[in-house]
Amino acid sequence: MRTSKRPIKSATTGKKLVDDLKPFGKLIQTTYRQDSLLSKSQLAKFSQTSRVMLGAIQNKVDTKLVQRPLDMTAITYHHDRRLMQLMVMLPSGERYRVYEFVEKLNQLLLGEITEEIFYQYQQPKIFEKNSPKNIGDKTKRANQTLKQRLRQLTESKLQLTQQYQQLKVALAQKEMVLREQMLLNQELTQKLQILCETNATYQFKIKKQQQEMGVIRE
Repeated sequence: MRTSKRPIKSATTGKKLVDDLKPFGKLIQTTYRQDSLLSKSQLAKFSQTSRVMLGAIQNKVDTKLVQRPLDMTAITYHHDRRLMQLMVMLPSGERYRVYEFVEKLNQLLLGEITEEIFYQYQQPKIFEKNSPKNIGDKTKRANQTLKQRLRQLTESKLQLTQQYQQLKVALAQKEMVLREQMLLNQELTQKLQILCETNATYQFKIKKQQQEMGVIRE
């Protein structure tokens, strides 16, 4: 998460954003990176927060977009997994990358472009253009992500294997202790049984002697 105190700037031209767009620009910087995707909960939270922030500048946008008004609270977001990008979808159907949307909206509020240029830029066919270099870069990043994930899984497998071997040894040791304890218990049980039989024999002999002594006294 980015926590820089530097002025919020456009990701495409580096131009400083107007005050009205700074909260939205900060939201993008703190929750989204161009080489990763948001989770469902993050995307839902991002969408909800952005509607509030962009809804606050609805009146200023209305003064710039007169012929084709844009409802800022009706904007939706989704991921283009092929491009690994967060896309903005307008109510009229145009879609474009979130950073490019901020850049054009910033230019519109600054008065640098007209309504006609703003909507011309938003035609879907422009965003379908993708150079081999961009495709190669995205493929390279995807491969790097997969390799990193594979390394993490390999390390996890090694750790789990080590834990399994340690538990296996500990279990074998405990089983050995239990077997020894069981043998000892069996030995003690046998000795106790012999003592009980010996005690019963002595009790019988004592009783018999007492009877004989009684007969002699009589």
